[in-house]
Amino acid sequence: SHNSLLRETVYNQGHAFTRYLAATYGEDVLRRISEALGEWRNWNVDRAIEEVVGEPAADVYDAWISSLQTSYERETAGITANPVEGRIIEPEGFSNAYPRFSPDGRRLAYTSNRGEDFSATSLYFRDLESGELVQVDLDGWGDAPESVHTCAFGHKLVRAVDRSFGWRPDGKAIVYARRRDSPEGHLIADLYEIDLDTKKKNRLTEGQRATGPAYAPDGQRIVFVRQNDGSTNLHLFDVTTRTVQPVTHFNDGTQVGDAAWSPDGSWIYYARQLGRGRDLYRIRPDGTGDAAVLATPADERSPAFDEAGRLLFASDETGIFNIYRMADGAAPEAITNVVGGAFQPAAHAGKLAYAHYAYDGFKIALMDAVASATAVSAYTSPAVLDKPPLADAPADAPVALNTFDDTDLAPLAPGENPEGLTAKPYRNLFTSFSLFPVVRLDQY
Repeated sequence: SHNSLLRETVYNQGHAFTRYLAATYGEDVLRRISEALGEWRNWNVDRAIEEVVGEPAADVYDAWISSLQTSYERETAGITANPVEGRIIEPEGFSNAYPRFSPDGRRLAYTSNRGEDFSATSLYFRDLESGELVQVDLDGWGDAPESVHTCAFGHKLVRAVDRSFGWRPDGKAIVYARRRDSPEGHLIADLYEIDLDTKKKNRLTEGQRATGPAYAPDGQRIVFVRQNDGSTNLHLFDVTTRTVQPVTHFNDGTQVGDAAWSPDGSWIYYARQLGRGRDLYRIRPDGTGDAAVLATPADERSPAFDEAGRLLFASDETGIFNIYRMADGAAPEAITNVVGGAFQPAAHAGKLAYAHYAYDGFKIALMDAVASATAVSAYTSPAVLDKPPLADAPADAPVALNTFDDTDLAPLAPGENPEGLTAKPYRNLFTSFSLFPVVRLDQY
């Protein structure tokens, strides 16, 4: 493959094809094809498939593709007949995300892996009048699993970064999370700010495991997500006192993210997840008033606000993620109708930017004017891709698994050791640079 997106596509397509084979020829066909691949006479999968199903593998593959095309065309007919989407302003790369308008609306900042074969991203500013694109060097910003690693020979390897950031209200600085790795392992992420004129970087926090920062409208507080012991929580950083205070106090595995301030700074909106799917909540900066804004069987995420104070968010209510808006006391209304997916909305002066999912990855899309509410067509994925229940499992097994109450599995308190286990300091078993010789003989 040419890049990591194509590598992932191979796995996804392979999974879909095996589901098709099982649905068309019975589950046992997978075992028989695997056994046939073990025979020396079958040096590729095409011969094994033809031997087992009695049809040329190319015909089986073409039938699979045809069944998918028929299903996709039928299910997306209502969308393609009435598309409501922005124009793509960042077509390069396959990992473009987190569009953010500058406070004056002249620039759009976002992360992109343009020019990269893998998912290593940088921060870009696009001038919306001239189209000029500027890359901002934040060396190791974000909190990807490996942002910057130093190998045993002392060479620094810059790795993927893909987390959100925030404009300071005066438009002169960006706040972001940054983490470095070392030969001893991962170091903790913290908040930094870069002055866009001087390019000076200022560290704001120490040891906070911080991600997803967003400035309050008054510029005096920054909300961010802190990771700790399997749960995540919202915290506030005070710009003047440089102190940190918790806003939420989850310790049951709850995950929070996508924090966004209401225009008047009186609420923090965020996405919360415990189990399957996310819902939208809001909470006062002092930690009071936590309540659901939108909690449905659908997945709602990425809250933001337009200039009229209406809530924007992404939801897969119809089977495909689209952008919705909702005024206080009103029902949500869709403002996009796309085939792939629309995520991470940002609005300014009537414009809407979002991350647009297409066949070749995530792009950045821009709508110069947002129309009134649009009808969104429902979508159902091809039946062959739906996972059937286990043949020997009780009918209610999926429900029982998804609703199993494991909240009693609380983290151990300091000093608690009910099993009488012996604790010892952790140390690496491998050096940071290793060689693994491999000799492999493939039969197919």
